[in-house]
Amino acid sequence: MMNCDMSRFLAYSFDFAGAQMLGARENQQDFYAFVPPDQFEGRAVLCVLADGMGGYEGGEIASECAVRAFVSVFLKDLVPEPDKLPEALSAANEAVGDARLVSEKVRNMGTTLCAAYICGNFLHYISVGDSLIFLYRRGKLHRINRIHTIGQDLSEKLVEGRITLEEFDAEPQKNCLTSALVGEPLLHVDYRSGIFMEPGDMILLSSDGILTIGKESLADCCRQCTPLSPAIQDVRNILDTVREAGRATQDNTSVALIKVLEMSSHRDTGRETLIIKRSHQDLSLIHI
Repeated sequence: MMNCDMSRFLAYSFDFAGAQMLGARENQQDFYAFVPPDQFEGRAVLCVLADGMGGYEGGEIASECAVRAFVSVFLKDLVPEPDKLPEALSAANEAVGDARLVSEKVRNMGTTLCAAYICGNFLHYISVGDSLIFLYRRGKLHRINRIHTIGQDLSEKLVEGRITLEEFDAEPQKNCLTSALVGEPLLHVDYRSGIFMEPGDMILLSSDGILTIGKESLADCCRQCTPLSPAIQDVRNILDTVREAGRATQDNTSVALIKVLEMSSHRDTGRETLIIKRSHQDLSLIHI
């Protein structure tokens, strides 16, 4: 078991915020949540983000159901150990499976999910599907989680020489998921524990709508962030960049940002609640 290193947790503080845009969709099927440091005795912060699928009603139900179940199980311990993440993910998957049985209209719903937990000096994460976790450090942006799509699998086979470029290009379903929360055994899970965090690091969770602007444009947005710029302003700038791209088929896009700060740079945001409600208004809050 990987313990949370609490020996230096007072050296860091966090600013965090999230926001969403609807894009060309008729409804918002993403859902995300923060559990702030004051819920972990100042020692940690958790963010969970899900991107629902399965029709007009199903996607939004699945994503909210999964996030709420994940957070509920994770918070059973005062300061959870990182190995609580797989347990919380299993609970989220089970909750979606149970919800699918309620109505025929949502029988085919499901969701992706990614979660980032910074405890002490270390980042721990878990993800299923194609939602993204980025680490921005010292001017460079890195996607740190593995996405579970046919295209990702084919890309790896292409690099290994197991398929040709022609075979890769001929696949029409590159964006199809190979793993998602639908209540059945999870085929693929990306779980990593113990990434050392540095002051100035930023962790960015996003639904795949962010891919509209490409990694380099997203990196440019991150370079505009400073230790003193509010996280909510940084998130809005990213979403403004997505809007300005003007993609006619723009998917829902949710962005959740955690900034790792020195204590002297901490900005008191006065957050007292746990769950950020799905809303087109930034930081609309409800209690879990």
